[in-house]
Amino acid sequence: MSSLVTTAEIPFEAVGLASTFFLSGTIFSLSHITLPALRTSPAPQYTKLFAPISSYGARFVPFLTLFSSISLCYGAYVSKRSQLYNAGFLVLGIFPWSLLMLRPIQHALEAYGARRDNVWEADKDSLGDAAVVSRRWMLFNYVRSAFPLVGGIWAIRSLLLEHGGL
Repeated sequence: MSSLVTTAEIPFEAVGLASTFFLSGTIFSLSHITLPALRTSPAPQYTKLFAPISSYGARFVPFLTLFSSISLCYGAYVSKRSQLYNAGFLVLGIFPWSLLMLRPIQHALEAYGARRDNVWEADKDSLGDAAVVSRRWMLFNYVRSAFPLVGGIWAIRSLLLEHGGL
């Protein structure tokens, strides 16, 4: 491969890199900042607040994931750097992880949030269950944030290898 950089590939690689790290930080901050702050309130309150946050993320994150992956893959196509394809596909790992691992946990949290207050008072065991489920969601969301992070690191690695930086 030639180490010459053309102007056509730079925007796609730069946008792909920036968006993967932004995506990873967005997902990570949900588990590290937002949900722990919500969990300081009682379970009936934070499970009700989880649903709107989750639905906003469900609208925003898939678009950003596809945008990041397409940018990296198109940059790989233009530059003929096959390693950038790997980075783009790593970012797409969010989708199967979210659907297979996080979706059932998310539905459980949303079911807790849909309960009425009198149901919470009658079933005190659910308070502990909601805490366990929300902790599991946080841990699995940390793993989800690793997909774009590793994809971005892989892209940087491949660019540095291409230009003799490593």
